[in-house]
Formats: sequence, C-alpha cells, structure tokens
Amino acid sequence: MDFSTYLLISIVYIPLNVFDLFIITRYMNTLYGPPQKGPYIKLLKIFIVLCASFLYAPYTALWGIAVLCIILLPFYNANKQKKFIFHITLVVLALTSLFTAFSLGESMALQDFYMGIFIIFLPHIIFFVICKLAGKVCAPTEVKLPYKMWLPLLAIPLISILGVAYISYLATHSSLSIEDTNMIQFPLLLMFLLVNIIVFYLYGKLSELVQKRVEGALFEQQLHLQEEHYQALINAHDQIRGIRHDMKNHLEAISILAGQHKDEEILRYLNDIVNQIEVSDNTIFTGNSGIDAILNLKLSEAIRKGISISKSILVPMTSQFHFQIVW
Repeated sequence: MDFSTYLLISIVYIPLNVFDLFIITRYMNTLYGPPQKGPYIKLLKIFIVLCASFLYAPYTALWGIAVLCIILLPFYNANKQKKFIFHITLVVLALTSLFTAFSLGESMALQDFYMGIFIIFLPHIIFFVICKLAGKVCAPTEVKLPYKMWLPLLAIPLISILGVAYISYLATHSSLSIEDTNMIQFPLLLMFLLVNIIVFYLYGKLSELVQKRVEGALFEQQLHLQEEHYQALINAHDQIRGIRHDMKNHLEAISILAGQHKDEEILRYLNDIVNQIEVSDNTIFTGNSGIDAILNLKLSEAIRKGISISKSILVPMTSQFHFQIVW
C-alpha cells in the first residue's frame, strides 16, 4: 500500500473514529459519571481521533482508539480500581468485536468490495451494541471491592485478551479451511464477548454485596455503642437514686456534727458527697443518641484509666452525620 492510499484510508477512518470516541465516552460517562470540564479534555479527544486515524488505520483502528482513550481516565472521579478493570474490558470488547466481524464476514463468502464494506462498518456496530449493553447491566456504585473479589474479575478480561490473540493465531496458521476455521472461532469469540459483559454484571452485584456488609457492620457498631450508652444511663440513674436515698442520712449526720462544732469533719463529709455527685454527673446527654454513645464510651474509658477530662459540647438537634467504613 503506497502512502497516498494509506493517507486516503486514514482520512476515511476519521468519521469512524469520531463515532468510536462517542461510543467510548458514553461508556465512560455511564460507568464513571460525568468527566471534569475543561479545554484539555477536548484537545485530548482530537488527539485520540487523529492518532487512531493516521497511526492505527486501517488495521487496528477500533481497539487502538480504545487503548488511546486511557488518557481520558484522569478526568473521571471514579475509583482507580473500577476504571482499571473496566478499561481493560473495554479494550477486550473492541478487539473481540473486530475479530468477530472478520469471522462473520469470511463465513458469508462475500465479494471483495462488499467484504471490505462489511469489515469496515460491522465492528463498530457490534462495539456500539456491546458497550450499550455493558452500561445497562452494571449497577452504578463507587464501592471499592476487596482484592480477593477484584482480582478474579480482573483475570477475566486478561485471559480473554490471550484467548482472542490465540484464536487469531490459529486462524492464520491453521491447515483447516476458512469455513471450518470460522465454525470454531466464531462461537468462541461470541463467548468472549458474553463473558466480558458478565464482568460488568458481577462487578455491580459484588459491589452491592460489599455495600450491604459495610452497612451491616456500621449498624452493629452503632447498636453496640447505643447499648453501652443506655447501660451507662442506667448506672448513672442508680447512683443518683442511691444518693437521694442516702441524702436524709447525710443531712442528719451533718446536723449532728454541726451540733458538736466539728467543722473539719463536716468539710470532709461534704467533700465525699460532692465526689459522689460528680461521678454520677459524668454521663453526657446531647439529644443525639449516636454522639452520646460514642462520647460516653470514650469518657468511661478515660475515667477508668485515670485521665482528667474537661467536657463541653453543643450539638444542634438537626445535625446529620455520615459514617464510612474503609475495607
């Protein structure tokens, strides 16, 4: 192929690459949320289209533009784990769509002209349908998966790349006829497409499972803190009731000591009573059960360890607090 022919084909590929870029950005927006606004992302999109058109065309334009779109990932706020696995899967889908179109075209035994048109347009149509389906089956979530869940999912697109490459090698080096080769590779390519679509579904379901586990752990922790808080209130109430019960005896004892003019013993006796009252007054009550539970738990620990505490807290009754557990 001479340079002028290559240049002409590259120019023809520009609209297709614009279409592919539209597909991929829709894919990213669906899975990662809207990107950051700014002139740089627009310049990068132009750069991607031109590179895919003049450096990759006409051989690997589809999966080449999928690879180049990795430079757009920093503009999305999704977690790195999610972007990494979904972009590798995107490249697999582009690569598999290309080989699936080739296999289907060869099995139809079309004339060269129609075969060329078929091969040029069909991969992009398959890619569009697959990317739309991927966005539909994946639940929107930003939960970070534990590595024991994430790594097996990541293995699926990585193994798929090796599988598609091996199928391509067999197709070009096999002694079988084209018809027999297509009968083998076409079902395998469809299987790779389906398996990688399942990655999105599994990621969404595993994220929901992890989210439920996080919420369950948070609920159990909050329940435990509230139980300790209520127990502290019960203990404080019992102490106050005991002090009230003994108050009459205390007053009578003070009256006797006063009649005997034993001022020092009266002071010591009053100090003992004050200390008992301070112990019963250590419980914090703000009106927010979650805050009360946490503060009283830490206050009790500090008192047991002999740590001096000075407390003063003011919490609006309408305040809302959000908690997050990191796995």
